[in-house]
Amino acid sequence: MINENGTDPSEGSGKIPPPRMQEFFARLAVAQTPDAMYVVDKDGRLLWANPAFLTLCDAALEDILALESTTLLIGPETDPMAVDRLRQSVTEGRALKAETALYGEPDGRGWFSLIGTPIKDGEDRYSHFLVTLRRQAEPTAISIAEPGGEVDTELEHIGRAERKLLSQSSGWFYAAKTLDELLKIVNRCMRTLLPESAGQLFIYSEDRATLNLASQWGPVFFSDHIMPDDCWALRRGRAYAYGTGDIDFPCAHVDDPDVPYFCLPVIAHGDTIGLLHLA
Repeated sequence: MINENGTDPSEGSGKIPPPRMQEFFARLAVAQTPDAMYVVDKDGRLLWANPAFLTLCDAALEDILALESTTLLIGPETDPMAVDRLRQSVTEGRALKAETALYGEPDGRGWFSLIGTPIKDGEDRYSHFLVTLRRQAEPTAISIAEPGGEVDTELEHIGRAERKLLSQSSGWFYAAKTLDELLKIVNRCMRTLLPESAGQLFIYSEDRATLNLASQWGPVFFSDHIMPDDCWALRRGRAYAYGTGDIDFPCAHVDDPDVPYFCLPVIAHGDTIGLLHLA
């Protein structure tokens, strides 16, 4: 018997529920949340999943438990880069926050926030990994009528198109087997994703003394290399947007400081390997 204040008279009274009731409420919340959740061990084997995850997979718990690894999320067509990041986080016991396209939705694809949380045992040792898949809220805007009579929004159209391009680009990046293939894919994807932009991709030389031009699109960039100190993003160790702040300074590698631009360090396995410049 539970009182209206959420306590069990047989276990005491007060605003804080007793341990048994706290466990009951926790189980209820996990069962009712729309977020898909599951727990794997350090080898990626599924140990538990909540009802929302089973609904997302459209499968029974015993079928999901039979999978060798749930770090595949809900199918082999899931964004492979997100799958690799998740596998690495599970192996290393590192927290993870990302966005990914998941396949298997009624319309073929859904866009989700992926949150990975390492779980420790009583002796503060990494033992399990909790994965939460949170569906991205659809944007809202002025409604427009579809040819078929359905009402949709302009931002939803744009969002779907952008997510489709990002998902396709991710798949091509993952499929590249050589650096030349990867650079060709980068060039084509950037032209498609940001058709109004001009940009360059620089890669560090072996001695890390310079960054060499590896790919470019838009107007021709006449130098074949830049120095690490030429870029504020590399010097500050984070992305740098020029032309948007009250106080900013142009990078030395930029020819036209009147044009706003964006510099992003390219990081792989924790090391900065290059620079992406977009104007």
